[in-house]
Order: sequence, then structure tokens, then C-alpha cells
Amino acid sequence: GNGCSDTSDVYPVTNYTTVESITALPKLIKVYPNPAGDIIYIYTPVKVNAKLTDITGRKIYKAEPLHNRLSLSGLAEGIYLLHLTNEEGLPIKTEKIIKR
Repeated sequence: GNGCSDTSDVYPVTNYTTVESITALPKLIKVYPNPAGDIIYIYTPVKVNAKLTDITGRKIYKAEPLHNRLSLSGLAEGIYLLHLTNEEGLPIKTEKIIKR
């Protein structure tokens, strides 16, 4: 029916993502200390990319991939946003960072 004449070969899909894995991952990522001094540490069970912006969205720093720590030295005291994405660039978590 509908003009179909055959089916494709069967192949396994191994790169699937479940709703549970998408909602659980942000809870497993820890950013500390916050408020921060000159260094923040990011614990994550998967590889992530990071972008630090000021509250207006201006990019301050970008790390692809992130290596579990980020220097805030040289930044003025204030509020920043840490945007974490997966290797494909899809958002995982955004964390407000207070620099003292």
C-alpha cells in the first residue's frame, strides 16, 4: 500500500538516548565551589564542552572539550553563566556562577 514495494535491511541502533538519561545527566554534573574564587571545578561523568558568558550573553571563555576545571582569574566579581553541552553541541546544563 501507499507505493511501498520493499523494506530496508535490518540494522541495530546503538546511539539511542532515553528520556531518563537526558533528565538524569544534569543532576550528575557538579560545579564547585560556588561562589567561586579564581578556579571552579566541574565533575561530569561524560565529556562536555563549556562556554562561560556574562549575564548579557557575551562569550568570555570556551573549552572544547572541558578538562574539569576552569580559571576565573582576571574576571571581575559578578555573575556569569556556565553553559555545558555534549559533544554534538546539544545543551546539557546551564549553571549560574558567582565570582567573588
